[in-house]
Amino acid sequence: MLALDPLIKQRLAALPALTGWKARSFFDLEDRSEQPAMSLRCPGATLGKGSKSAAMVQPVWRITLTVERKAGIAPLDAAIEAVIGSLQGWRPEVVQGQRGWEPLQLEGITEPETLDGGLLGYQLSFSTGGLYQ
Repeated sequence: MLALDPLIKQRLAALPALTGWKARSFFDLEDRSEQPAMSLRCPGATLGKGSKSAAMVQPVWRITLTVERKAGIAPLDAAIEAVIGSLQGWRPEVVQGQRGWEPLQLEGITEPETLDGGLLGYQLSFSTGGLYQ
């Protein structure tokens, strides 16, 4: 499931609405203070209906979009719209010959739990599913 990380990051980094945004994932070792930023992470997964020989693993991918408060809400709103348009219903390609994935589905939009007072941000959560033998 973690092999989806570079595919999602690459897809989002290519969006015109995110031009100039720092695109990073949880696995990147770098300065995280640069703004505006799109941060990607997989905080966990649930289990769907599988079979005796396969488990349906349903990871959640969380995209956190942040801008400096002085930038206003327009760039953040445009980024939210672009991310939803890019990921909703998108089916990731087969990764490293492992398995196919279900199309991503938007699960929710929330404010980040911790956010510096000088930043505005929202988290978009998407789920998908893949069979593990």
